[in-house]
Amino acid sequence: MKALRTIFVALLVAGASVALAQGGVLRVGTVSEPTSLDPITTNNVPSSIIFMQVHDALVTYDQDLNIVPMLAESWEVSEDGRTYTFALRDGVRFHDGEPFTAADVVYAFTAGADPAYQSQWLGRFQQIEAIEALDDLTVRLTLEAPNAAFIDQITYFGIPSSKAHRELGGDGYAIAPVGTGPFKFVSWQRNDKLVLERNDDYWLTRPNLAGVEFRAIPERSVAAVELEVGGIDVAMSLNADDVTRLESHPDITVGSTPTLSYYYVAMNNQLGPLADVRVRKAIQYALPLDQIVDTIFGGVGAIRAYTSMAPGSLAYDESVVADIPGYDPQRALQLLAEAGYPNGFSTTIYTPTDSNRRQLAELVQAALALVNIKVEVRAVELGTMLPITYAGEAPMWILGWTSGTDPNNYSYEMFHSTPEAWAENATTYNTSRYHNPEADELMATARTLTDMEERLPLYRQAIRTIFVDDAAQIAAYHQTFNIAYRNHVQDIFLNRNSRMDLVTIYNNVSLTN
Repeated sequence: MKALRTIFVALLVAGASVALAQGGVLRVGTVSEPTSLDPITTNNVPSSIIFMQVHDALVTYDQDLNIVPMLAESWEVSEDGRTYTFALRDGVRFHDGEPFTAADVVYAFTAGADPAYQSQWLGRFQQIEAIEALDDLTVRLTLEAPNAAFIDQITYFGIPSSKAHRELGGDGYAIAPVGTGPFKFVSWQRNDKLVLERNDDYWLTRPNLAGVEFRAIPERSVAAVELEVGGIDVAMSLNADDVTRLESHPDITVGSTPTLSYYYVAMNNQLGPLADVRVRKAIQYALPLDQIVDTIFGGVGAIRAYTSMAPGSLAYDESVVADIPGYDPQRALQLLAEAGYPNGFSTTIYTPTDSNRRQLAELVQAALALVNIKVEVRAVELGTMLPITYAGEAPMWILGWTSGTDPNNYSYEMFHSTPEAWAENATTYNTSRYHNPEADELMATARTLTDMEERLPLYRQAIRTIFVDDAAQIAAYHQTFNIAYRNHVQDIFLNRNSRMDLVTIYNNVSLTN
C-alpha cells in the first residue's frame, strides 16, 4: 500500500475572538435574496453568504485564505492524488439534535453528484468515483483522476442533516435548513427578511450575536440610507457616492478588501451570431470597459477586469492583459461585416436585479447600439435567470463568480467543455458553452499536477486562448468587497472570497451597547 501524505492543521479554538458583548440581532442588508438555502443544490454567493451561517463545511479558510479543518479534523491524500480520507470531528450535533456522522457527508456528496438534483455542484462532484463511510467518523472519497484543486473546491460545501434533507425533500429543505453552523434557521419571508438565531451549542464557540436578520436591498443607495437611519447595521457592495458620504459619518465605519471575484458579460458561444468568434471579438472591441467600470463604480468598489484571473491571483498574467483588445468601434464594425452582419443584429442580455449589474447591462446595451447591435435588457431575479443560462436559451447575460484561490476554479471550472450537461440542459459552470479542445487539454492537465509552478504556465496559456484568441467571454470587473457598518458592530471580517464572516476560528462578531 502506498504511503499516505498526511495534511493536518490545528484548529485553534482557543484563539477565537473574545466577546465584547453577548446578545443582540445583527441586521444585514444584502444585494439580493438567496435562491435557496440548500447547500447541496446551490453554490452562488447571495445564497452561500446565508446558508454558510447555518452549515459548516469539511474544511474552510483562515483569514489569510489558507485551508484549515472544520468538520474534518484532519485529512490524508494518497500519493496518486486520487483518494482523500477525512477524520471527522466527534461530538458535533445538528440543530435538530441529531449527531453529525460520516453518513451525512456521504449523503451530501452523493446527492451533489446526482444529476437528478440539478445541483450547481454537479460539475465538481461528477469527478467523484466513490465515497464511503469507513466508520462513524471516517470518510474515504476517491476521484476519477487527480485534482490538485479539490480541497479548495469544497470549502463552501456545507453539510446538511441527511435525516432532515430526506424528510423535507430538496424543496422543503431549501426553505428550512438544518445544519451544524453557528446560527439556526428561524424564518424566511420572501422579499422581506430572513431570520437566524444563535446556536447556543455550536461546537466551535458560542456566537456572541443572539441572531441575524438578512434583508435583500438590490438598490445600493437605499441600503446606504437604511444604514444611516439605523434600519440596518451592515450594508454591502455600496455605490461610490454612498461610500464617500458614509466615510464621514461619525457612527459608521467603512471597510473594503480586494477580492478574487470576477464579473463578466457572458455570451452563448453556440447560439446564433455569437457562435462566430468574429462577432464575439467585435463585441470586445465595441465595449469601452474602462469608461463603463468607472461610470458604475467611480473608482471605488471595483477595478477593470481583463480575464477571470484577478490581480494578485496565482495565474494572473500581465502579458495576457496586454493583448486583450482595447476600445475600437470601427474595428468592431469591420468584424461584424466580415461575419455577415453589416447591419448588425438583435439580441437579449439578462441581468440580476441589483443596481450595479443592471447598470452594466444598460451600458453594454448603449455601447453595442453604436455598432448596430440592438440589445434588449431583461432584469430578472437570479433564481429565474440561472435556469435560462443552463438551458442555453440566453444569448448574453451578466454574472459574477468567486471560488476560492486555486486557478483551476477560474479556468477549468468555467470553461472546460461539458457537452453532456449541455445536451441535457443540466447545471454546469460553463454556461457560455465554450468548447476548445486545446484549452480543455491544458486545463485538464494542469489540475492533475501537484506542483503549482508546473501548473501555472498551463493555466496562463489556456486563459490566453479563452480570452484573447476565442473571446469566449467579456471580462468586466473585479469587485472590491466594501461594506459599511454601524460602529456598535465589532469584530467583523471581510475575506477575499466576497464573504462576510460572523463566527469563525478568527472572529466572533458582537454588538456593543
